[in-house]
Amino acid sequence: MATLLDRRLVSSFLDFLQEVIRTKSLPGDKNEAIEVAVQVLRTAFDIDTSDETLRTNVSLSSLFEQAIADSKTDEVPEEVKQKAEVLKNEGNDFMNFGVYDAAVQKYTAAIELYRCPIYYCNRAAALSKLGEHMKALDDCKVAVSLDPAYCKAYGRMGLAYFNLGMYADAAETYKKAYELDPSNESFLCNMRLAENKASSQQSSTRDANGWRPALTALFNSPAFMQTIYNLSQLPSVQSLMASLGNRSEGGGDVNQNISAILELVQLLSQTFDLNNPNLAENIFSPSRTEGSNEAGNTSTENSNANEKNGFHDVNKE
Repeated sequence: MATLLDRRLVSSFLDFLQEVIRTKSLPGDKNEAIEVAVQVLRTAFDIDTSDETLRTNVSLSSLFEQAIADSKTDEVPEEVKQKAEVLKNEGNDFMNFGVYDAAVQKYTAAIELYRCPIYYCNRAAALSKLGEHMKALDDCKVAVSLDPAYCKAYGRMGLAYFNLGMYADAAETYKKAYELDPSNESFLCNMRLAENKASSQQSSTRDANGWRPALTALFNSPAFMQTIYNLSQLPSVQSLMASLGNRSEGGGDVNQNISAILELVQLLSQTFDLNNPNLAENIFSPSRTEGSNEAGNTSTENSNANEKNGFHDVNKE
């Protein structure tokens, strides 16, 4: 039987294959072969995508890149560093013109010559612009591993977490960035923004979970099911349902269909009011909607975070 370490390794490899499929970096027939391989490996190693114990903090590709880099000599000749700096500056120029694919290529070429944390951080900025937030996160993690005091890398890592919907992680990362650079108010602002989103996310989860027991209890209630059955036997309801079915098959008049639906809803409401007047109160009680109004303005939060993460000054590095 495969060990947990084996399964975590296979799970990371499957994540890599899924990324290849998602980005369509291979021809269509090749993607089909990869999809088959994913299913085979998932079955063979009993991989459940919802199993939290199989998750890792870094991607397989970033670990591979790190291992290759570690095998190289630590000393990089000055002339090689200068070539890498030229490539980085060219990447910055592409960023300024909004040509993000080309910027990624330039930063990658610079990294191949010299593993500078600034290059990883700049490439993360370009990847974020392309919507490649997981790859941006990986680059930020490499950057802070090379320079643990690199506050801008933590800031961009926070943005990557935010865009991935991992708001609690984003808040912690922005907090670290602010601790390293207390003069940067944008880190503090983004930390609070991420904290609000994390709180809202938790409230939404609690709210959604609160509905399930209520609905389960409702449909397991003999009284409720008996009421539904009795209602379905009423000639008026049967007539309405038959009328709706005939109009649906024959096209029918839209206004007449709506009128029939409203009449059915009204009849349902009257029936439940008579048989169970507390039904609505039990389902829509305040305890099930608590926290639903937290952390508004979600339509502008992503744009605010993008404006404050430091993309605009990428050319200064």
